[in-house]
Amino acid sequence: AVYRFVQRDAAFTGAEAEAIVHLHEGGDGQFDLIFGADLVRGRDRTAAADLPRITPVRGKVGAAWRHGALALGAEVQFVAQQKRVAPNETPAAAYDLISAYANYRLRHGAVTWDLFIRGSNLGDREARLHTSWLKDLAPLPGRDVTAGVRVTF
Repeated sequence: AVYRFVQRDAAFTGAEAEAIVHLHEGGDGQFDLIFGADLVRGRDRTAAADLPRITPVRGKVGAAWRHGALALGAEVQFVAQQKRVAPNETPAAAYDLISAYANYRLRHGAVTWDLFIRGSNLGDREARLHTSWLKDLAPLPGRDVTAGVRVTF
């Protein structure tokens, strides 16, 4: 495809919100629930059309627990179908992504060691990022688990 980028009179409207509910905080532990959502709409005022590659409505819910050196968390992100598309642009299907992590922190003098494991798209869902130039060719990665050690000094 050949694209021509031109400046137009455009209008963007949107909102973003996040709330963290501290269910427990005391001693050396903490437990939080996390809620968030965002939306944006982009319109070409000149052509009275939707702008291309605008992210659909998204929401998330998660939990984070920390006790001493151990931290655990999980999140589910919900992404709505994007039906408001520009001319010659394809819509994107809705999807949800599940992620989780565990982290253990060790401190030795001025050196901090973080041992971690992270999992993303744990449900192995096909997800196509509407803002990507390649969404029709390549979806987001499938199930992924990463483990590692991070050292800071």
